[in-house]
Amino acid sequence: VLIDRGPSRELGAYARAVDCETGETVVAWEQDGDVYQRRAFVSGPAGVAVSCVESPTGAKIDATFRLAELARDKKKRPKYDPDNVIGRVAIAAEADWLTYSARFKAGWPNALQGVAAVARVIATGGREDVKEDVISVTGADRILVLVDVDVFWKWPDDGPGHLKPELERVPCDFDQLLNEHAAVHGQMFRRAQLDLGAESDRCLSAEALQGSSEVGALNPALVAKLFDAARYNII
Repeated sequence: VLIDRGPSRELGAYARAVDCETGETVVAWEQDGDVYQRRAFVSGPAGVAVSCVESPTGAKIDATFRLAELARDKKKRPKYDPDNVIGRVAIAAEADWLTYSARFKAGWPNALQGVAAVARVIATGGREDVKEDVISVTGADRILVLVDVDVFWKWPDDGPGHLKPELERVPCDFDQLLNEHAAVHGQMFRRAQLDLGAESDRCLSAEALQGSSEVGALNPALVAKLFDAARYNII
């Protein structure tokens, strides 16, 4: 999902964080005297990606949303040409919904036929407008986005359409979805822990821990944080 916050304006404070125990990521920034944040996680129990844009200081949210392919940089992978793999791509938008589908140029029996994604955009307050394949939201108090993705061995007649009913059954409540996910994710995450001492440094940021480390003399708290990050990625 591409999220565009409009014309670039000067940013103040900026921070990113990952709660390895719950699986939630948070990006926060200051802009024009207000604070904004984007919280996100991939829910295991619900089987969807969940994202929420809001302002703890009460500022209104203006943003546009679109499902799109990542930019293709053939210079980085000159031997791989996506045009030889991906055939027809369809991107669309309607009220509250974004859809994306891509058919693969499968050249052998029983190969994957394609991939599809559906996003549900739920704005609290404000106004929603749809133009071509973009949803624009202005003046919202909060915007929740739910995304489901599926791959197909046999291409369905309705493309990504069958994903909509599944998303409609997912509660439009970020905190409820996070609590349900954190209960499962956290139970797995807490099965193992690496403790190398350096208790006073465990609350420092990754940047601070990197600054206090060098080759051959790593801060033990940095090693423990890397261990946690690796377990988070595996889960």
